[in-house]
Amino acid sequence: MAHMEKTYYIILTLIISIMLFSCKTHRIDKRYFNRVPYVGNEILVFKSSENDKDTIFLKGTETFKMVSHYLFVGNEQFYRINCDCADPYSPTRIFKDQPFVSLNAAVDGKTYISIRAILRNAYFRGAHFTIEEFDDIPLKTIKIENKVYTDVKIVEAKKRQNDQNFALRFYWSVSEGFLGLDKENLEWRLTEKYVP
Repeated sequence: MAHMEKTYYIILTLIISIMLFSCKTHRIDKRYFNRVPYVGNEILVFKSSENDKDTIFLKGTETFKMVSHYLFVGNEQFYRINCDCADPYSPTRIFKDQPFVSLNAAVDGKTYISIRAILRNAYFRGAHFTIEEFDDIPLKTIKIENKVYTDVKIVEAKKRQNDQNFALRFYWSVSEGFLGLDKENLEWRLTEKYVP
């Protein structure tokens, strides 16, 4: 009986290994990388409607594969820019190496873009789209201080959250990236973007 269990374990291990190593890797189409207008080492400075300041420090890019959880049918490719940013609940605490924006080629054949919009006392949940959904968001024009942006996607929250730090919308420029977000009584806007 013990021999049979050992044989079963070996066969099962072999089948799982074959499934893992024969998985197709779903790759991000190169034309989608232009949806992320960052090199990965920029510093983004924001100012609030209450004259507070906050800064997001981009910490480089990474590309990696992960085995899909859909019964090992393929590897998903991820491209991500991480950042250091303020904890929206604590003005003195910094989140280190947090995902800021990412692309993901998934096993369903679609590529997704996710944006994690976090500033002091404000964050936006649910910024996760297929590339097609993201591209379908209409472009608007907004002015921040003396600069006019004509390629801005305004993303509204799908539902209100019972959280005082939850943002109602965020702004994304096709050419410049994250421009800010709005809460009920607070606005954050990008005032400076530079490479140190």
